[in-house]
Amino acid sequence: MSKFRIYLREAIVSLSRGGGMAIASTISISFTMIIFGLILMLFLSLFQASNKIGDQVELLVFLKDNVSSQDINGLVGTISNMEGVSSVEFVSKHDAWEKFKKYFQNKINISDIKNPLPDTIKVRVKSPDYIAGLAKVISQFPQVDETRYPQQLLNALNILVQKITLIGSLLLIGFALASLVVISSTIKVSVLARREELEILELVGAEPNFIRMPYILEGSFIGFFSSLLAISFFIILSIFLSFAIANTAPPWSFFWPLDTSLWILMCLVVVIVGTFIGFLGSLISLKDVGKFSVTKDF
Repeated sequence: MSKFRIYLREAIVSLSRGGGMAIASTISISFTMIIFGLILMLFLSLFQASNKIGDQVELLVFLKDNVSSQDINGLVGTISNMEGVSSVEFVSKHDAWEKFKKYFQNKINISDIKNPLPDTIKVRVKSPDYIAGLAKVISQFPQVDETRYPQQLLNALNILVQKITLIGSLLLIGFALASLVVISSTIKVSVLARREELEILELVGAEPNFIRMPYILEGSFIGFFSSLLAISFFIILSIFLSFAIANTAPPWSFFWPLDTSLWILMCLVVVIVGTFIGFLGSLISLKDVGKFSVTKDF
């Protein structure tokens, strides 16, 4: 039987012997991972919302009067081929005026007002980061009178993303460290509870790794299963939120549901962090427990 199989068997035996302590540890760490995951979920939903709001931002290109259809088509084609452009739509001054009159027909009398609106090209970008550069380039074309976009909104979104990244990262690191303390304390208690057994193993010549590795695997298992319990909670929460926010209009639909890629990312991060914290917590606890010579050189 390979050494890893032996270590794995001993880790499973240790978990089964731990019984209630192992279950209590898994539950307590699950709560910590749930809080960790909730912070991560909030971070990702805010990040998603800021991106979706940014995707809704349009660059409006107002054309000069009497621009020919041929020049308009050529300009639309040129803009469409620019880097960062996702879609281009031409709105004639006539169509824009008809929409304007329809919207305000019961609010103000505009029947005697001459159409003041210009022909307009609406430009959607792949990322808000492109919009300022595109506006600068497009404004140089001779057919263009003016370009407009919500600069203040974009600035606010950039500040929001920066703050979300900073605060979210600090909170995630904080709760990861809290989880590390919990699991290292749990493994330390388990080691101390079996002190006599481990001393006997040393006396009969057991290798240091034979004593250490089962506890390292045990901590990793506890972290892994705690993460799975946390993900089960997130699945239930996701179903509840999906029903609660179903068919809602923005801004709530910007936040939830999470895109599939973000949902998968969140689950992977929770599992990886939980397992790694279990592994690292075991190492720390074995270093701190100085009762056995096998742990002193680890």
